[in-house]
Amino acid sequence: MKKILCIVRVSTTQQETESQRNDMLNWLSGMGYNTEEIEVREYEGASARSLNAKYLNMLEDIKRITTTTTIKAVAIWHINRLGRVESKLMEMKEFFVANRVQLYVKQSNVTLLDENGNLTTGGSLVFSMFSAMVAEETAEMMEKFARGKAQRRSEGKTDGSMLPLGYIVTDDKRIEIDEKSAKIVRDIFDLYVTGEWSTTRLALELNERGIKDADGRDFTQSRVATILSKKAYTGQKGTKRVGKKGETKKVVEEVRTLPAIITTELFERCEALRKGAKVARKNNYRSAYLCNKLIRCKCGYNYTASNKVYRCFKEHDENVKRVPESERLQHTEATLSIAMMDGIVWQLAAHLEMARIANKGAESLADYREQLATAKAKAETAKAELTKIPTQREALVLRAVRYNLSDVQVDKMMESISQTEMRLQAEQQAAESDIERLSAAIWKMEHPVYDMNYLDSLRENLPENIDKKRAIVRSHIKQITVSDWETMTLNNMVTLFKSRTSEKRYLIITVTDFNGTEYKYRYFPRWSFGKSRLEEMLTDGDWAELVLAA
Repeated sequence: MKKILCIVRVSTTQQETESQRNDMLNWLSGMGYNTEEIEVREYEGASARSLNAKYLNMLEDIKRITTTTTIKAVAIWHINRLGRVESKLMEMKEFFVANRVQLYVKQSNVTLLDENGNLTTGGSLVFSMFSAMVAEETAEMMEKFARGKAQRRSEGKTDGSMLPLGYIVTDDKRIEIDEKSAKIVRDIFDLYVTGEWSTTRLALELNERGIKDADGRDFTQSRVATILSKKAYTGQKGTKRVGKKGETKKVVEEVRTLPAIITTELFERCEALRKGAKVARKNNYRSAYLCNKLIRCKCGYNYTASNKVYRCFKEHDENVKRVPESERLQHTEATLSIAMMDGIVWQLAAHLEMARIANKGAESLADYREQLATAKAKAETAKAELTKIPTQREALVLRAVRYNLSDVQVDKMMESISQTEMRLQAEQQAAESDIERLSAAIWKMEHPVYDMNYLDSLRENLPENIDKKRAIVRSHIKQITVSDWETMTLNNMVTLFKSRTSEKRYLIITVTDFNGTEYKYRYFPRWSFGKSRLEEMLTDGDWAELVLAA
């Protein structure tokens, strides 16, 4: 029966393992163990400095063997065979003590536990001393690495950290302005300084234009706010918040300077607006902008909110830039009242939502619960992988010093770790968003009465209702299209409605839901006495006046 696990580890395949193996077996034999009682495991190429896969597998093997077999003791040549990173050393020490697994260290002739399974003075001292040595060695490596980064910064080169939007790294590792993305940064500051744009509206505007962030994602309110807060865009040292997650973060000055994209005066004016002044709007109309990204112009671009109307973004952009008529795209002719369009889509979406609630028994909760379980698993996986990132960075620093890696190699590997971290963060956020959405959907399917009352409570465009109404609309409405102006001749129009003409211009508004069902509306901007008229098409093809709910 096996009683003790003998670990033979060499960090490189060039080192000879046979002599270490023989010395360990002779030593254990002198301690009273015979050959049949010793389980020998060799780990060639396992590096405790770089924390490579072979080393990590070795630690997992030790834990697995000592907790699932008759083996309750481990023998190693030197304490450094167990680890050369402080966190891993402490992790294994706590494992041995908690599971009462004995550890023998040949070189220092130390036994970790006494006969009662308690930590010995000698064992504790060896771990403490070696951990202190490892910590000091790591600190020296980190200082050397920091000096290298400082030297690269002084030469105008990248230090391996992430760059804000507007900059690129050249082949020789120098930081330069990327004019394409720098234009986005300038546009954000130029629009915000007018006082007519909030960070939320700026994010919506950029997304409507099809402009993406550096990582290819849509802009968010917080992303725009972050750009506006970066003093580094002026060519001066900015500030940043540092600290561990869950702790109060400190504001410190950044150590690098970047080429100027904007002037200091422009930044300070935007900063004053961002911190204190309310955004000065030309009108006080409150809207949820329920139709943003839903109304499609025939040119292929979306309509966007502007003042009190929805208009084609591309057409508006061509007007501002004074694009020659011959070079312009073909656009849908009409602008649409925000109040009217939001009223149409909310009334329809609320109707569809109530129908969904009424027919909830036909829906399968199993599908939602399966999707929820999948989302939770993705979130946990991403979270677990993110916890490994600090260790990977620490291992890279140690590897860089040990193998004398070049700055180019270190930068490339550090950038790869940062990209992995960003990808995992995005996956975690997406999964958490899915969890919130699916949990709410399951709860609503189980509480239909609540849903009916909930819908009724959302009638007003109160700030706390806007996001909720938008979410309901987006869950039902797929797309909205608008015809060009058409003309209708109405008999006896002058007599009946005292109108100046019997010819009326109108638009056909088609709203399509995710089931492919089309809902048609007919809009007359000047029906009688300057008033407009809105009609909906009934199932039999006739038209009836539609009065939007207040």
